[in-house]
Amino acid sequence: MQTEKVKSPFDKSQRSRLLSWSKLAKEKGELRPFDRKVLYEAGHYDFVFIGRLFRLTKTLSALSETFPHLSDDTAEIESAAYRCFLEAKVLNGDLEAEYLLADALCYGSHGLEENEDRALELMSNAAERGHPDALFSMSEWYYFGFCGLDEDEAVATDLLKKAAEGGSIKAKCRLAKWQLYGIAIEEDHDAGFATCSQLANEGVDEGKFYLARCHLDGLGTETNQELAFEMLLELSENGFAMAQTLTGSLYFDGEGTEQSVEEALKCWEEATKAGDPTAPYVMGLKYWVGDCVEQNDDLAHTYFQLAYERDNPDAAYPLGRNFCLGEGCETDFESAYLYLLEADEYGDVEAKFYLARCYYFGLGRDMNNIEAVQHFEAVDESSVNYGSALYFLGECARSGKGRPKNHAAAFEYYMESAELGEPYAQMAIGRAFYEGEGIDIDFQEAVKWFEFASNNGNSKATYYLGCCYYDGDGVPENEARALELLRDAAKNGEDDALSTLHELGFDLDQAPITASPEVDENGIIKIYDDPVSKAKSLLRKMTDQVNTTKQHENIDNVIVVDPAALPMIRKAQNSGSAGGSNPSNDVSATAIPSE
Repeated sequence: MQTEKVKSPFDKSQRSRLLSWSKLAKEKGELRPFDRKVLYEAGHYDFVFIGRLFRLTKTLSALSETFPHLSDDTAEIESAAYRCFLEAKVLNGDLEAEYLLADALCYGSHGLEENEDRALELMSNAAERGHPDALFSMSEWYYFGFCGLDEDEAVATDLLKKAAEGGSIKAKCRLAKWQLYGIAIEEDHDAGFATCSQLANEGVDEGKFYLARCHLDGLGTETNQELAFEMLLELSENGFAMAQTLTGSLYFDGEGTEQSVEEALKCWEEATKAGDPTAPYVMGLKYWVGDCVEQNDDLAHTYFQLAYERDNPDAAYPLGRNFCLGEGCETDFESAYLYLLEADEYGDVEAKFYLARCYYFGLGRDMNNIEAVQHFEAVDESSVNYGSALYFLGECARSGKGRPKNHAAAFEYYMESAELGEPYAQMAIGRAFYEGEGIDIDFQEAVKWFEFASNNGNSKATYYLGCCYYDGDGVPENEARALELLRDAAKNGEDDALSTLHELGFDLDQAPITASPEVDENGIIKIYDDPVSKAKSLLRKMTDQVNTTKQHENIDNVIVVDPAALPMIRKAQNSGSAGGSNPSNDVSATAIPSE
């Protein structure tokens, strides 16, 4: 059924021109099928007319009032109208339309699907014809390698200067930044200051912002923190987000004004609400480490995500680390790997270590020891994880992962890492001296390094130290001290320490274990395949047979034993428990001195 046409709000001359554009576009086949569909649904008005109306009103509500029978999919109508209008103007040779359509197609904005080839064609044409903002966009695309272009700083710089000369405000601001900080071009503070001053005189907020930075840092002029703060505060009060972020930092550090953490947080929150990408990253850092706010991993992660969504690449690393460790979020190794990979591509010095861990442990991707070694080796000395990276390189050399097995090389890595204070490496050095890996056995040196590592919280080293005290290796034999160390290690999750305690006949909290061994249906104590012959020998010294006295419903037998045999009984029991025991046959053993 044909919909009723709506009277055009345009005069005849406007209508005629729009129709001619429409006819030309249709003849060239430039319209998508959907665009034509929209036209007919809109009452047979041509696409240019719809687009023109949308561009004039800037609101879909006005469009809907004029065309009440349009589709309910408002976003779809909006994007179609926008593209229809621009396509028509492009066909008529309009430079601004070429630029706007190219920009939308490159980034997929205004609801349009990305089309890099078409975007590059349109933007190149507009730039060649001297459109200032098109020249700026082409500069940006060459600088970052967008739309299939290879990165080329020289071409980017040349296009940026042409765009600035053509009057592009965005280009002038970008050029000022490059001049001030030596980005892609030689650093020139005087030229940058002059460009900023010109922009500030023209009333450009971004120009005022960078001029304030000049006064703050003494770029092209004398340092004047108080003046810088006044300029930034005025911009902040006018809602300029970048200025709000920097003003917050000045409040926090007390530069150019009296220090105020409260005002700093307020500025950062306002900048975050205003859409600044830096402010939520700063807030994330504060909550991450508990600086001026109570430490909160969840809030830190939320702020980092917001910063990342606003295209702040600095947020990629903390997000990757958080997903890797499960801090502030659930562990998600696949996401962790992708974030870390992006952070690494942006040159984050901390990302390589955690990316190497992903390859080493197979987190979020297949295990790859060669890649792991390469990334551990690439961790920069400036990284807080440099010592840890050296430790992992030692582990790779020790085990032959990603490189030939070499205990001597492993020892060198461990030593360098240990001297930087890495507890795992200190433990590994102690282990090397204890077991003679890559170095001669030296129990005294082993004890020294085990103590270093143990004092730094390494439970494995605490376990080894306990063994040294028990056996008298490198220190005088001291059973009480040994048991203390073994219990500490076991309580911190060291399974070897717990097993050793059980082998010795002790648990985590008390002296000799008094729980019973398992007894078979005939009342005979089960002797498991225990490698410790002493335990079996002591068990054989038990003199009396099983007494049938019933203690309670779960206890069928009382075993009369020599008290000295009890720890060894438990040791034999524990070594056999790996094969499985029957809790329902639990039997209590009572120690009765032999007569």
